[in-house]
Amino acid sequence: LPIIGTPLQYIVPFIRTPLNIATFALERTPIGLPFFKAQGVPFKTALGRSMIGTFTAIAVMELVAEGKITGGGPKQKEAKEALYRTGWQPYSFKPGDKYYSFNRFEPLGMVIGMAADLKEMIDNKHGKPDREINDLAGEIALSFSKNLSSKTFLSGVTSTLDALTEPERYGKSWVERFTGSLIPAGVAGLARAVDPVRRKTETPMDVWKSRIPGLSTGLSPKLNLWGEPVERESAGFLSPIAVSTAKHNKLDSEIVRLRIFKGLPSKKIKDVELSSQDYGNYVIQSGQKAKEILAQRVESPSWDRMPDENKIKIIESVIDQQREMSRNRIKVQIIQRTGKNPWRPAIGLE
Repeated sequence: LPIIGTPLQYIVPFIRTPLNIATFALERTPIGLPFFKAQGVPFKTALGRSMIGTFTAIAVMELVAEGKITGGGPKQKEAKEALYRTGWQPYSFKPGDKYYSFNRFEPLGMVIGMAADLKEMIDNKHGKPDREINDLAGEIALSFSKNLSSKTFLSGVTSTLDALTEPERYGKSWVERFTGSLIPAGVAGLARAVDPVRRKTETPMDVWKSRIPGLSTGLSPKLNLWGEPVERESAGFLSPIAVSTAKHNKLDSEIVRLRIFKGLPSKKIKDVELSSQDYGNYVIQSGQKAKEILAQRVESPSWDRMPDENKIKIIESVIDQQREMSRNRIKVQIIQRTGKNPWRPAIGLE
């Protein structure tokens, strides 16, 4: 047991607290009623807890519909990044232009998060007015699972299971996470307060640097679709509440509304992988120019009168055109710098 327990402490730092939080949340859902009745919990007690949770969920779902509470957001990476560019933040209260995370206020935070996730799931299923009880129960169970897996106290388990089931996809991120856990959270928190820019980490050493004050600034910044550094907003070094401010950016708001979810361009140009510096230049050149052009288009008087289909075509075509132009410039720069053309087929080879 001591041999097994030592490595497990890096994956699951404690067990009882997560189980208690999960139990508290499950008790306050309709699907928890028969389960806890079977466990010997008095029916009136189980029913009361379920009713309280249900009424809380109804109130939360109404606030989600009004945009005053957020759930976990879409699963698709590009869709979530588009939301982040508007200042959106998952599992948060939004009383005005600020998002305040409630994800650390357990166990109530999990009850609120489950209801918010459930509302988002229901809203994402268009054209299905008649819902069977089995479908609803399944969505409640899914919202419970989604919310539980998002918790920091279980993120180690989630990432480990991902790495075991899909090592090629998640193995590298698990190693980086494990490496980063060796740096105390207080030191990493200070690094984030001093340097709000999110940094790219490609090696375990990079992960260490990103969590150490003074060293993180030596790493390249993560870039968004527009070639801009991704920054986090600080609520204070000791505050457990993540804060974000809504950005009144019509371009990104339109991208979210129109559901145009484009990710970053490929790191390869015709099977030739770019260096980190060349790829960064590629993203910056294409992204910033595309944003400049599109920002002018969406602010023009004619934009609001245009059909959504035309808006989608314009946004996608401008991004694609600027990427093509940037690729050509990057290829010329590489050829001039190295004196070689890696895109020219070898003579004598078909």
